[in-house]
Amino acid sequence: MSKIPSAHAKATFKQEVRSWMRLAEEGRIPQDKDHWAWMSVAPDVFEIKLPDWRFAGGLMHVRIYYSEPKALASNLVALRLLAKRPGPIGVKDQDQHARDSSDLLLRFANRGFR
Repeated sequence: MSKIPSAHAKATFKQEVRSWMRLAEEGRIPQDKDHWAWMSVAPDVFEIKLPDWRFAGGLMHVRIYYSEPKALASNLVALRLLAKRPGPIGVKDQDQHARDSSDLLLRFANRGFR
């Protein structure tokens, strides 16, 4: 069996990402630990927990990191779409992803977006 996802699997996953982004835009992401989290290591960042995805290196947890900037009330800013490894090492990945997302938001702010 090939480790490379089929075209159908890729298309299905892209549709899943679009569906979750639409739910976020509509304010309908369930705010429970299975679907959503506030990132304590980067207080201006939240994550949406997408379904796991099998990459060539194995099963990964996929996340959308986003923010709700005060200057853009009622708007979400998608910052990053990333995968993290399962287990304790994945928590380290996740924390770094959140900090990097927060840094990206700060770079936007420094360009006049606040």
